[in-house]
Amino acid sequence: MAKSAERAADGTLVLSQLEGQVGRTIRLAHPAPALSLPAQVAGAGVEEHATAAYTWHGLHREREDLVVIQHTLAGGGFLEFGGLRQRTTPGTTLVVPVPHDHRYGCLDGEPWRFCWLILTGREAVRAIRHLVDRRGPLLRLPPQGQALGILATTCREALAGGWESPFTGSARAWTLVMALLADGSSSDGPTASNDDPVALAQQFARSHLGDGVGIAAMARAAGLSRFHFSRKFVRATGQTPAAWLADLRLREAMSLLRGGADVTAAGERTGFQDPSYFCRAFRRATGLTPGAYRAGQDPRHDGPLPAANHPPA
Repeated sequence: MAKSAERAADGTLVLSQLEGQVGRTIRLAHPAPALSLPAQVAGAGVEEHATAAYTWHGLHREREDLVVIQHTLAGGGFLEFGGLRQRTTPGTTLVVPVPHDHRYGCLDGEPWRFCWLILTGREAVRAIRHLVDRRGPLLRLPPQGQALGILATTCREALAGGWESPFTGSARAWTLVMALLADGSSSDGPTASNDDPVALAQQFARSHLGDGVGIAAMARAAGLSRFHFSRKFVRATGQTPAAWLADLRLREAMSLLRGGADVTAAGERTGFQDPSYFCRAFRRATGLTPGAYRAGQDPRHDGPLPAANHPPA
């Protein structure tokens, strides 16, 4: 108990020290070691914004896979994720993978002060996607846990210039990921989607499009048999899971292409492993090839995609 209290006090102390560093940011470049590292800190900062000009979209930023961790110190903003709009309030921690279809930012006229970290590394991204799938992207980490203190210390050390060795920095980043998994599992943050198996399956699908997620995996994420999942999904959405998933893949691909992604990358990130099939499916749905859409999308196709183009459930 004493150790837990000490960890909480240390975390609170370091977070309060970060308040004096508002306006400081840093991007860290790491020499590529011969060994692939599971996690690395790529950037950190403490900022305050108060206008709607501050906004980020998860499909319109860095191309590489990464994780954004942003803890609210004061004020608040908003997060749109998985069809839900939530408020970020003091003490909440926003955790989102990139690339992903989400958006967060300031509400005009309301200040939002926060500290943030960007993590890279295949295993770190995979672990955080798992956390977001199970608990959602907005956490209220328990004060008796370790994650808040490690988050604050890592941010402070990064702003001081980082670590002499990439292995030391990787160890710090991986320790933070593990603490987030441990404390995030008991977070009392917003987890409404966990009470709805259909919403949980949809969130899982959005987070795993690039992995080629299918209906069986969605059913497992919902905790239902495939048969009962399909019936519940149709009742809730009016679409079969296969139709919804096909529509999601094409919508995400269109968004990536509008953001400048090349055709191959857009297909891979949305689960189309075969470029030829991606081109055929895209053209059936929109009347355009992905390359033509990227060059100048046709506004006629901003509405619902034709249901007849979806595969059967």
